[in-house]
Amino acid sequence: MTSRRPLSRGPPHDVRSDPLVLAVARPPPRGIRAHPGAAVCRARSSTSEERDLAMYEHHSRRLPSGPRLAAPSVAIVGGSLVGPAVELCLRRLGIADVVTYEALPAALSQSGGVMGLRHDTINLLAALGVDVDAITALSDSAVHAYDLTADGPVERGSSLFPGVVTSWDALHGELRRLCDVRTSHRLTALDEVDGRWRLRFANQPDAFADVVLFADGRHSTGRALLDPTRPLHYNGYIVWRGLAPAPTPFPRGFERYYDAAHGRLFSRTAPLRQSGLCYWELSHELPARIYTEIAGAGPTERAFILPDRIDDHARAAIREAARYLPGSFADLIEQSEVAGIPVNDGAMPTRAVFPRSSANSPIAVLLGDALLPVRLQVGAGLNQGLRQATELADALIARDRVEQLDRWEGNTLGRLARWVEQGRSRAHRTNLGVYQPVRPGRTTAPLGDQWSEPEWVTA
Repeated sequence: MTSRRPLSRGPPHDVRSDPLVLAVARPPPRGIRAHPGAAVCRARSSTSEERDLAMYEHHSRRLPSGPRLAAPSVAIVGGSLVGPAVELCLRRLGIADVVTYEALPAALSQSGGVMGLRHDTINLLAALGVDVDAITALSDSAVHAYDLTADGPVERGSSLFPGVVTSWDALHGELRRLCDVRTSHRLTALDEVDGRWRLRFANQPDAFADVVLFADGRHSTGRALLDPTRPLHYNGYIVWRGLAPAPTPFPRGFERYYDAAHGRLFSRTAPLRQSGLCYWELSHELPARIYTEIAGAGPTERAFILPDRIDDHARAAIREAARYLPGSFADLIEQSEVAGIPVNDGAMPTRAVFPRSSANSPIAVLLGDALLPVRLQVGAGLNQGLRQATELADALIARDRVEQLDRWEGNTLGRLARWVEQGRSRAHRTNLGVYQPVRPGRTTAPLGDQWSEPEWVTA
């Protein structure tokens, strides 16, 4: 018999009185905040509000399911944002034997400096114990869109994001306050031993679990191990980002500037509450050869460029991309410590669960960007990852687990396809990267306000 190192167990948990179950199972009254410190949530469009309430009602129908299996032991790979949040979610739903592993000594942001959290995500995080006021980066959730023309920026219009804007640093800090991630655990292999998964780490003891959830981001080890025929490929453009002292006058909320003629998208924010600095992003096409020269590896091998790689060669490439921007925007970039994220894409997955031959067989699941990255400008990666996790939790301990996992997988892949198409088509309209539709002859569009869930329409 192979010796096993069991995952740590926490105290028993009564899910009937749990605040997460109550938050998910019972929609909040219309127009009333469901968490402290998020006054911007009062001002929501009716379409976005109906979408949020529909999601709560969906969870409400699924949570009080029938007979349950004993809660499995769960290992989560990935300690950035989705991983720690998934651990907290599973513990609150009664799965106490959960451990999260991170490959690096400290997790790094792989996707972006700021991100939007929708109302349903905010309420889930609040129920997990996250201080929503502490993670709110902008007091103004308005999004202002402009076209860059030869005569300067021309405003397209404004809308109110249905939630709050947070920063990676603020949210990661809150999650780590609540969740003890085991860092320096780089997974090298996953195999089945005596009906359980054995996780093999570099320079660390093996661990065992019934379920392994991969929330390890765009450069996912889980995807490489479980779905090796679906590697990522570089889509031809990069997103630079940084923080800089606030210009005068201050930007308003979140501003986006579209320059389709030159294939540029520039965004900047008002000063962030936590630092007083303005966040910015610049997207533009960059040949893989130049990326490799800057990063020291190709865009699918090195998933981000850290500031210590930004040398004169990198600065020259950024200045070239910024030369079509107004001078004040270029100055903002020059004052910043810069990092870069290559935009990688891949084939649509046909599976998210591996394997599921019986109710008692060990399973591994890809979540969020580990399943397939969604374009950054869509702002759906974290929201979708957490939604996938909350919907997965009930299936893991259902007696008809195989059927429930099949249903979860079908719903997840269908929803993911719509968001992936939304990101690809939006980038295409700004002349960024190579457009490959998810479904030829079809595309997606939000049916309602621009923040609604995308649905399939004729291209």
